[in-house]
Amino acid sequence: MSKPEIIAGDVQNLTDARYFAAREVTYLSFRFDDSFNAQQAAAIREWVGGVQMMGAFDVQDEGEIRSIAAFAQLNPIELSMFADPTLVANLAKAFRLFQRVIIEPTTTPEELLAHINTYRPWINTFILDFRKNHISFSALRSHHPLSGDFLATLAHAMPIFLSIPLDAADLQPLLSQLKPKGLEIIGGLEEKTGFKSFDEVDDLFDALDELFDEHVGGIKK
Repeated sequence: MSKPEIIAGDVQNLTDARYFAAREVTYLSFRFDDSFNAQQAAAIREWVGGVQMMGAFDVQDEGEIRSIAAFAQLNPIELSMFADPTLVANLAKAFRLFQRVIIEPTTTPEELLAHINTYRPWINTFILDFRKNHISFSALRSHHPLSGDFLATLAHAMPIFLSIPLDAADLQPLLSQLKPKGLEIIGGLEEKTGFKSFDEVDDLFDALDELFDEHVGGIKK
């Protein structure tokens, strides 16, 4: 099993971007809203290399998405689970598409599969977001309708990223059981310009490094 790809999500500042690039994440993801724009993303790009730049869009129309993505040189892009299928189909002609799917405490396998099947013709990768509703890995294992076996089968069938509250101790059982394509780790606001504590995410990255023997590309037993 390969080491999971990592999306550094909701990056809004150069401090986050530099940290995550140094940690060799796969994607830096910028969420475009009233507090973050294309000019800010392009400025960060000038200072950071060796990582793919990704744009996350919730409410923008096709023209806005194309304009921002072109200006900031973004590909892939992430779309909302509520995106109009016509919009998704049009953007799929120009971009690799990820879609975030918010998982509710009551989401069933049937509901999730129905959603995925609607968008599967155009979406390359689905991000299952358990974080939004504070669904932890322990809650997922103990009482959530989406069982580990179901999620593992889904991740075998298509590229799946998980955005889920994690402790370092959760990594090995999660990766061994669910085998996702990747994980999302969230950035955030600076405590002050140029300063931010990364202690919690440091623990996650250190645990990933310890779990995987990169010489043979597999997970340590």
